[in-house]
Amino acid sequence: MRISEIRHKHLFDFYTEITANMAISRSTLRNVKTTINYCFDYALQNDLINSNPAVSVRTDKLVCAPEKSHDGYTKAEIQSLREVIESIDSPYARIIRLDLCLTVRIGELEALKWTDVDLKDGSILIHSQIVIKKVNGKRSQVLVPCLKANKYDNGHGKRRLKLNSKALQVLHEQRKANPFGEYVFISNTGSPLWTNKINQHLKEYCHSAGIRYLSSHSIRVSNITALYDVGVPPTKIQVAAGHSDIRTTNGYCRSEICDEIDLCVLEEAL
Repeated sequence: MRISEIRHKHLFDFYTEITANMAISRSTLRNVKTTINYCFDYALQNDLINSNPAVSVRTDKLVCAPEKSHDGYTKAEIQSLREVIESIDSPYARIIRLDLCLTVRIGELEALKWTDVDLKDGSILIHSQIVIKKVNGKRSQVLVPCLKANKYDNGHGKRRLKLNSKALQVLHEQRKANPFGEYVFISNTGSPLWTNKINQHLKEYCHSAGIRYLSSHSIRVSNITALYDVGVPPTKIQVAAGHSDIRTTNGYCRSEICDEIDLCVLEEAL
């Protein structure tokens, strides 16, 4: 079958087939859908098709396998990491310090602009993330809207998150270091930080702290778990993390403001 002959029903039948008997998890299904969507986008850009049928295929009713438990840093490892990076004057150290206080994606912090930050109110607005895509054959940073988190969202995953004292301290320091940039965390060239560079620095910091290295995504895993461990309801964690499916939130748990988490809890957990 030619790509121009593939229709919505063909794709839905394919997704139904690969998820039969809960053969794959929802995150695996999302990865498959993303790959297929990119293929159709490429065909569309090269005038092989007139429209992309993949973007309208709904799979939320398909039953998938439970997510596997994710790996994260222990509390002792996070404390050791904090002790190393708190005195480092670098946007990479500060973005990791902020990441240690939140449950957001690293791409959402990379996309954070000063217009999204309210230091007086002590909150940030999450509405976009930076992803890496090939543009004209070159890997490039692309700003995209966050995925819709749940029915309470105002727009595509837009959510305002309260900050604990550690997070506010980081942002005040970064404001002094970068008073004029559009984005909060920028490199020497003035562009947003790249995830691979953040992880390279994180690996170095972990080595200095004498702990195992896990990627920045594992910080998100650790913080979601920490909130779960202190008794925050999964529905509140789901909103803070920007998950569209509560099962994704539960899979992470190893042991405008929507239903926000109490600041006292944030201070204790993160």
